[in-house]
Amino acid sequence: MIFKGQNVQTSWFEEDNLPNWLIATSGKGWTTNQISMRWLREVFLSETIPQTANHRGIPHRRMLILDGHGSHIQLDFLWECRQAKVELLFLPSHSSHILQPLDLDTFAPLKAHYRKCIMDLAQYDDAVPVKKRRFVNCYQQAREEIFNSHYLRVCWKAVGLFPWNPQKALNLSQVHSILATSDQTSEPEPPQTPKRLRTVPSS
Repeated sequence: MIFKGQNVQTSWFEEDNLPNWLIATSGKGWTTNQISMRWLREVFLSETIPQTANHRGIPHRRMLILDGHGSHIQLDFLWECRQAKVELLFLPSHSSHILQPLDLDTFAPLKAHYRKCIMDLAQYDDAVPVKKRRFVNCYQQAREEIFNSHYLRVCWKAVGLFPWNPQKALNLSQVHSILATSDQTSEPEPPQTPKRLRTVPSS
């Protein structure tokens, strides 16, 4: 999770209910090359090596699905993945809403659970704005409800990544609407005028 241009404050969290998160800050609230490298080392690699190692503790190959963000194609990031036996799968541009598992079947119910929590709290005190502490509590509840093995398996199945079924993505309504729009906007080619045959006079 990345917060914009400020330090994380302890007042945002309840002492008896601290979420197990790693939080980074950046000037604009977007990820950076440094944050991307920290995530790779401290989250992805550290969390997946124990589950993918063999009986001698040597990690097997893993796959990491990425979009084309600049922080994902920096040389240090690519080299670290290569050294750790991580195979990178880059999604084509403008296709994450079709091929990215979390975009397709996880973020929508996550937002719905978060909004429901905010609305439930608003029934008791509608005048209180959604400040950091309230946001953290509601977002934590939504994550615990949605980010589980069942939902994540449904996501991978929905995009056809596992079990492998590319027709899942090709049959999505978003794909058909894009194709229909492109067909309507494309101008028909003008009819070609048949070329006249040139006769060469005989000598």
